[in-house]
Amino acid sequence: MAGKPIGKVAKTATEMQREWRARVRRRKIWSTPDSTARRPQPRRADFDFWPTPPDLAAALIQHVLPLLPPGPVWECAAGDGHLVDSLTAAGRTVIASDIQRQRPAFIRLDFIKDSPPAESRGAIAITNPPFAGSGIGDSFLARTLELLESGWLSGAVLLQRADAGGTHGRVEIFNRAAAEVTCCWRPRWIPGTKGNGRWWFAWFVWLPDCPGPPVNRRVQRPKM
Repeated sequence: MAGKPIGKVAKTATEMQREWRARVRRRKIWSTPDSTARRPQPRRADFDFWPTPPDLAAALIQHVLPLLPPGPVWECAAGDGHLVDSLTAAGRTVIASDIQRQRPAFIRLDFIKDSPPAESRGAIAITNPPFAGSGIGDSFLARTLELLESGWLSGAVLLQRADAGGTHGRVEIFNRAAAEVTCCWRPRWIPGTKGNGRWWFAWFVWLPDCPGPPVNRRVQRPKM
């Protein structure tokens, strides 16, 4: 019985064709604009302006607001007012501010550096802030906890990427939360784009009388 051939064996035409087709498939997968694995993430040169997708706002209204005490809300990174409109429609009185004022009624204010508006004393801060790791996201988190601990705020709710708490430096901040409402889908941040987003998100709730660790609730995408 003949032994196995030594060295390289010439490939048949069928084998070469299969390899060629596999290379073509790989190129299509990695280069398609809708591939979530390699899709380049959009970046902005402005103040991290990302309007809250409607499904994340709906999850906030349906699952987070019932956990909060009554009273006014301070939307401290209001942007163009997507979240302000949702909170107002839900029956909350909303004080809106942003570093770049996009509506006449909004207060022009740098949340991290400026003193909070007088009317926000005792309010609950609810916002979609710059995300942790964005360069100012950690400063936003620290400022929120500072205002909460000082008694200025009666609560705080921040939207965070689900992996934000996975770093050593943020463990204590997120362990102090009262609740974490994880949105179990990947929202689409840019209207008109195809496919799902790359990340999923969670609404974190901090309350003065609930030092944590947070109670986690996982929710499905609301029906819109």
